[in-house]
Amino acid sequence: MATAGYIFFWLTAHLLVIAVGTASHYWHAFLAMPDKVIDGYRWRDQALNKALNEDYCWWADYDEGGFWEFYSLKNYLFHVVPASLLLFLLGLAYFPERHGVVAEICGFVGQIGLKPLFCS
Repeated sequence: MATAGYIFFWLTAHLLVIAVGTASHYWHAFLAMPDKVIDGYRWRDQALNKALNEDYCWWADYDEGGFWEFYSLKNYLFHVVPASLLLFLLGLAYFPERHGVVAEICGFVGQIGLKPLFCS
């Protein structure tokens, strides 16, 4: 039962990471300042000017105004994959101690008045 509870908790945490990554991606695309804030300013060093204005980030997609492109899978994955990968690796690292992890989670959640299905 502890293994099923651990896997359920792990998948729930992944859904939370995806939700937070999606919100972060939305914030970066629509509510943040443009990443290319120095357009129009001419640096004396032409190479630096080109690097800052034309090729700001080679791995990201931007729209014509210098804002983070929302409809880009590459940009979305930039916000979701690192946290999801970290959570996956932590889940694998703590899998041998899954009984203790589930007991700690059930104890914490029980203090706030919730009783998940895997805490029976």
